[in-house]
Amino acid sequence: MSTRVGAPTKGLIKNNTTGAIQRFQFNPSSITYPRSVSYATIDAPGMAYPDTQYVKGEAREFSVNLLFFDKPYSGLYITMCNFFGAFLTPETNTLGYTKPPEMTFVMGSFTRVCVMLSLEINIVQYDDNLNPVHFEFNVTLRQVGV
Repeated sequence: MSTRVGAPTKGLIKNNTTGAIQRFQFNPSSITYPRSVSYATIDAPGMAYPDTQYVKGEAREFSVNLLFFDKPYSGLYITMCNFFGAFLTPETNTLGYTKPPEMTFVMGSFTRVCVMLSLEINIVQYDDNLNPVHFEFNVTLRQVGV
């Protein structure tokens, strides 16, 4: 699935617990959406060749790179850090914390309920006051609730 970077907003992520929604500033240029299964190798003494046995299907995981520009600086970086950070565990121990929320990832007709496995933030450019004005969020998601 591919759309050109900078296309009109068609994608969003919704926090399924709070209902908060963030739309993509720029659509991802591509999404690779793999599917796999697990097999076990069964070995026994005297076997000429090991047997292969199906074990289970694997969860679908995919990564997406989201680009943001905030010139002049308006605080978009902090807003996005807070939004995406809510899908991970807190950075300090928090009384009563249970688990991160699920999200709905939407890009055109591609809609999946997911959990976030990882978040990588890349600040590409700062303004004269060292505020991030060009940054990228690379998120790795796992589909749930199939």
